[in-house]
Amino acid sequence: MKNEDFYNKTPIFLQIGLQLKIEIEGVSMPMESILVGVDGKFIIIRTPSPYQLIEHKLTRGREFIIRYIFDGTVFAFQTKLFESIMQPARLLFLEYPKIIQKNELRDQKRSKCFIPTKIFLAGEENRGVLLDITMEGCFCKISKKENNRLISFKIDEEIQLLCKFPGIKGQVQICGIVKNLRKNRKELELGINFHNNITAVSKKIISWYISTIENFVSNQKMKYP
Repeated sequence: MKNEDFYNKTPIFLQIGLQLKIEIEGVSMPMESILVGVDGKFIIIRTPSPYQLIEHKLTRGREFIIRYIFDGTVFAFQTKLFESIMQPARLLFLEYPKIIQKNELRDQKRSKCFIPTKIFLAGEENRGVLLDITMEGCFCKISKKENNRLISFKIDEEIQLLCKFPGIKGQVQICGIVKNLRKNRKELELGINFHNNITAVSKKIISWYISTIENFVSNQKMKYP
């Protein structure tokens, strides 16, 4: 990680359904949760499981540490429990953080792109598009309109990509690992790290494509400063 930064009450890039890593004061094991809602006063999350192990710790003022990944950046902040409810669902209301820490995961600038892609997992297939790419990974968007069913991806699952790069005959196969996941009813977004065993041919094509994009952008800036 690099480029550690701190800033006061600014947008913290939270989206409904975002997966959160949770540490609770007095609880030895790390836990996971899902973001349910957010406003200027509270962050609302689903109560982590197993509930029986943490029920006695869910008292007002209990300190929490929340971590999550958004667009290649790890965000972390401390907060306190304001309220917990049981009905209509088990939810926790956390105080909106005053200070947020962020750490950049990406070592390379991402190049914007639009590359039609097929994504495969355990015999299932989705059609999507790559919207940015580096030599180390990419960002993929999958729309429900283009697929009968969205695959239930999970963090750290290995997937296969078949990408149609412009100017290249056939499709380029790439192995990847899901590192970031956001979804709603209409679409799914995946942050993907390329697997270490990606072929030399695939690496060469990705490098050529990124170089082509960067050269084009540079030339456009020279023409239209």
